Amino acid sequence: MNDRMKATLAGAFILLIVLLLLSKCSSCRHQPEPEPEPPVIVEEEVVEPEPEPEPEPPVDEENIGGYGDLKIVLTWEFPGDIDVHVTQPNGTVINYMNKIDRRTGGNLDVDDLQGGSPGNPAAENVYWENPPQGRYSVMVKFYSERSGGENGGPVKITVFNNGERTEYPVTLRRVGQEVHVVDIDYVPRREN
Repeated sequence: MNDRMKATLAGAFILLIVLLLLSKCSSCRHQPEPEPEPPVIVEEEVVEPEPEPEPEPPVDEENIGGYGDLKIVLTWEFPGDIDVHVTQPNGTVINYMNKIDRRTGGNLDVDDLQGGSPGNPAAENVYWENPPQGRYSVMVKFYSERSGGENGGPVKITVFNNGERTEYPVTLRRVGQEVHVVDIDYVPRREN
């Protein structure tokens, strides 16, 4: 036998063995892949987050009561009667007992007696359209408390002096408490 024939027989023999092995191999047979199972849908209750509460609009002290070249506003957000007292340069005090000074034009035009609540402030307002030059001394007094809430707490004096705004926070804790808040030196604006 020549070499060529030996090589052909050897190749045929190897081919037969491979075919025989492939026919016996069950894992080599082509089987269709199983269809995937559909996903299980679990319905969960959707919990919407609580909406953020709308922030309370800031108090616009400038629009409380009358306005002039000098304006003093007292605000507070708890029940109770808080009073503002302003001693003018002439020595006259403007407060709940003396609301108008005709000589200076001073006017307590907003006088709250009940008090406020969070987001709903109470206010008192004193203003002068053309105030006399000099020193104005501002004091607050915790006059009386009211039922229906926590009494005492922060109060704020807002001063508008020739259009410039300045705030002075104060805390009142008990009925009868008086606090000197600020002395304001008023000088009329010079017209050019």
